[in-house]
Parts: sequence; structure tokens; C-alpha cells
Amino acid sequence: MSSATLSPERVLEDDRATGPVSDLTEQPAVPAENTASAPVAPPSPAESATAADQPEDALTSGEAHEEGEHTGPPPEPEPHPERAAALRPFFVKLHELLDAHRDLDSPSQVNIGEYSLHATIWERNIALSVLDGDAGGEPGWVRRVAEAIAFQAKCMVDLDRLNQLDSSENTLRERVESDLYLGAAIGRALYTEIQKVVDSMVVSGEMDPARRMTQLRNKIKVSLNWLKEVLSEDAMARSERFAEEMVCIPSDAVLPDPKKRRRRRRANQNEPQVTIRSEAIREDRSRIRKMAAALVILTIAWVYFVLMPMATRKTIPELTVHDFNSVAEIEAVQARPPSLFVTVSSHHWNRLGDSGKQWVVDATGRIALSHGYSGAVFKTSDGKAVAQWMRKTGARVYAAP
Repeated sequence: MSSATLSPERVLEDDRATGPVSDLTEQPAVPAENTASAPVAPPSPAESATAADQPEDALTSGEAHEEGEHTGPPPEPEPHPERAAALRPFFVKLHELLDAHRDLDSPSQVNIGEYSLHATIWERNIALSVLDGDAGGEPGWVRRVAEAIAFQAKCMVDLDRLNQLDSSENTLRERVESDLYLGAAIGRALYTEIQKVVDSMVVSGEMDPARRMTQLRNKIKVSLNWLKEVLSEDAMARSERFAEEMVCIPSDAVLPDPKKRRRRRRANQNEPQVTIRSEAIREDRSRIRKMAAALVILTIAWVYFVLMPMATRKTIPELTVHDFNSVAEIEAVQARPPSLFVTVSSHHWNRLGDSGKQWVVDATGRIALSHGYSGAVFKTSDGKAVAQWMRKTGARVYAAP
């Protein structure tokens, strides 16, 4: 990436002839491998005056048309004078910088204090076509590319000036804040214009330049967010109102008016009248509504009776014989949730009376129920089924044969 440095050092004495941008001290560029860089300084009063003396047609994206000539595209509307005066000095300095990067196949980067301005190869080539004065006859949106890059540079220079001020320099702070306010208005106007350009390109099917202009619009949005952090809400509101006066839609971005709705032709009395019966249509609609209502009811029932119980059902742990230490007659337990298969000692079971057997089954059932089981089958160690327990019916001891 080609890089250069634009470093403001101090603000000179108030000189309204130089416009809202203050002069900055020149510093050397940052060297880089395969990189063209140039020392760039913000405009001096003499340079600003020289730029101001240049003909207006060098600042517009199309050549001036003589009065009465309308063979080409519509004439480009004139920009707001304060907007043109604020950006013109940056055009001069950016031309010097980008011209040094003209033949490179990598993007350009300008370091301004703690900020960095990035310009893609496409943005740089389009901006140079404007700054070289070669954009006459090109669509009006090409100038917005150069203005967007100049606005970003102005925003970063003004923010760097603000960061270098002391709390005692109230007069200089007011000047810098005034420049930031003007920059916010220019940025908001450019944002609106570029959005119009993108809309026009999308309508005409120019998707690649529309994508590139969208990226440029997003860069303007980032700079506006920076200004929003340092300016008051009242200043931002005033800048938005000022931006409405600055908005200058490019001539090639004005969308045509939508076609008027064609009136319905009245039927000729002599033409045969066609009558459409709506009874069948009403019956079909009624049947569709009933089917839709039935489908909704079935869906609700499935969710309530099937899905919700499955979602809320607890995971049943696998119990072992150690979980039934309180029941000495149990020798083994096999868990198949939600059922248990319990093996009791045939020697102990046969020695128990009816009440003792009932107690063994009830105690085992209480433990199983507390862990979420719904049933248990009891067999003796010699394989005889002797009892069962169910959550709903309780304990049942089989009679001895």
C-alpha cells in the first residue's frame, strides 16, 4: 500500500481569505518499499488564493455549456460556495499526493496525525480524472468521489488540530469547532448525494460502480461518527439543516418520475358484458379457512400433548443395588428406565410373612418413585416372579403356589 504523511502542526493567525482550512507545516513522507510518497502540507494563503483564481469549470465534473446548448447531458448543478471554498485547498494538496501514486498498482494511504486516510485504486483513478481536469463530459458522480476523499482529509486534519489544542486556547478552539461544523454539513450532504448516485446506478444495472460507491459512502459515515463524538447535539442538528442547503444531486443521478397510472378504460356499452359468479370463489375460500383452522388446532394439540411433555421430561438415572441398601432382601437390580427388575434372595423371601413381603415391595417402590421410575418387577434368585409395583396401582404380592 502506498503511503504518505499529512501532519498538521499548528494553526496560523486568523485569515479569512484562506477559507476554513488552516495552514499546516510540511513534514517528510513515510518511506515504504515499492511506494511513491510525497511530503504534503495543507494549503498556504497564497495557494488558496491561486486555487480560488482558477476558472470554475476546473472544479466541476462536466465542461460548462454555453447558454442555449442542450445537445449533451443536463448541466451539472453548481455546488454551495462555502462547500467549494472548504474543499478546494484539499483538492490542490490531494492532487499532488495522488499524482505521485498514479502508476502504482496498490491503494494509497495518507497518515494525518493519528488518523489514516485510505483510497482504493479505483477511487484514486476516478479522483485524479477530476483533479487533472479530464472529467469534462464524464458523469457528474465522478466529482463526488474526489469530494468524498477531500472531505475525509479535511475531517482528519480538523480533528487532529482539535486534539493538539490546549484548554486555554479558546479562540482557536472556536475556529476549529467552526471548521468541524462546516465539515459535518459537507459530509452529510455528500452522504445524501452518493446515496442518490447508488440508487441511480442500481436502477440502470451498473452494479460494480454502485458497490464501490457504497463503500465510499460508508467511509463518509465513519468520518461523520467521529465528528458526532466531538460536536454537541445542537451543532450536529444545525449541521444537518445546513447540509440540506448544500445537497447538490448530480445531474446523472436524478431518477425519472414514475410512470403515471393508466386509467382503466370504460367498457363500451355495445361490448358483451361478462359476469363472474363469486359463489364458487366464496365456497373455496371458506373451505380453505376451515382447513387452515383445523391445521392450527392440530399443531397446538401436538405441541401441548407431545412436544411439551418430551421437553419437560426429566432424565431418569440408572439405579443400582447400592441405592437400595435399606432393603436387605434385595440381591440385584437391573434398571431399564422407566422400569426396574429387582432380584430378591429366595431364602430371605420365603422366610418373610405377608406383611414383610409387602414392606419390601413398598420400600422398593418408594425409592424407585423418587427417581422417576413408573414400575418394578420382583423375582427371586431362583427365577420365580413374586411381586410387582406400579406407580398407578401400587404394590402387589403374588400368592405362593
